[in-house]
Amino acid sequence: MTVGTTLVRCKEGESVEDFPYRSLIGSLMFLASRSRPDILYAVTYLSQFNVLHSAAHVKCLKQVLQYIVNTEHLAINLSHCVNESLFLHVDASWATNLDSFKSFGGHILYLGGALLSWGCKKQGSVAGSTMESEYIALVHAVKEIYWMSSLFEYYDLLSYVNVPTVFSDSMSSIQFLRNDLENTKTKHMRIKYCMARDWFLKGYFVIEKIPTTHNTADIFTKWLSGDRIHALCEFIFINYYSD
Repeated sequence: MTVGTTLVRCKEGESVEDFPYRSLIGSLMFLASRSRPDILYAVTYLSQFNVLHSAAHVKCLKQVLQYIVNTEHLAINLSHCVNESLFLHVDASWATNLDSFKSFGGHILYLGGALLSWGCKKQGSVAGSTMESEYIALVHAVKEIYWMSSLFEYYDLLSYVNVPTVFSDSMSSIQFLRNDLENTKTKHMRIKYCMARDWFLKGYFVIEKIPTTHNTADIFTKWLSGDRIHALCEFIFINYYSD
């Protein structure tokens, strides 16, 4: 897909019925959630059209398949884990879906530089601003950290891991989390998503600003250029698999 690609739901009479769209989406989602985070946004985005999909949706899905064929050498390198630092990148778009105007958000969790877990989803509610969509994504990311910390604690490994650091490129969402940016327009968010701030104030994690160019979670927010995807994949996968 090219940068700026936009797709909308097609009408019932325009749907392509003689193409295994839904089954391919299911297979690609399995791959994306297990070993290929670089295709997760594309698959998640295209899965919105499982019921009604036009020739344009099918074309985009075929492009994802071609991309996988061209990048079959990509593999997660767990041996690159060099220390006990646990850190997470988080990012979000705003009003990406042109039918519902809902946003997409995603996160990538690393342990010592090695990829540990990742996620991308369309947000359940419509965000009123970029800051709102970024903060909602941040809340979902913090839940992932909490779950992973609980897992480490269960196996008596929590003492070996540093306090997690969350990296976001949204200064406004960071300030909102720190309680430095709040007014009546954001009161509904304070009530609904107060859990993340509570955990932050208790010291369960720290948060820092990161340049957008260094934020690998950017791969979960929009269609990117080939050069941008390649640059992010070099960091996400550390290196490429070779026989």
